[in-house]
Amino acid sequence: MKAKMVMILVVGLIFLLATIVVGDFYIAITESRPPDESVIRLLEHAIIGIVSLCAGYIAGKDNES
Repeated sequence: MKAKMVMILVVGLIFLLATIVVGDFYIAITESRPPDESVIRLLEHAIIGIVSLCAGYIAGKDNES
C-alpha cells in the first residue's frame, strides 16, 4: 500500500510539473522570449523533492527478509 501511495505521488507530481513546464516553454516560444526563471527554479526544487521523497521511502521501507 505504501509503495502505491509513493508511486501515485511521484507520478502525479511529475505530470503536474511537465504540464507547467511545457506550457511555459510553449508561451516562451510563441512570444519569442526566454523561459521564465521562476519555472526553472520550481523545476529544480521539485526534482529535489522527488528525490527526497523516494529516499525517505527507501530509508523507511521495512525489510521483508
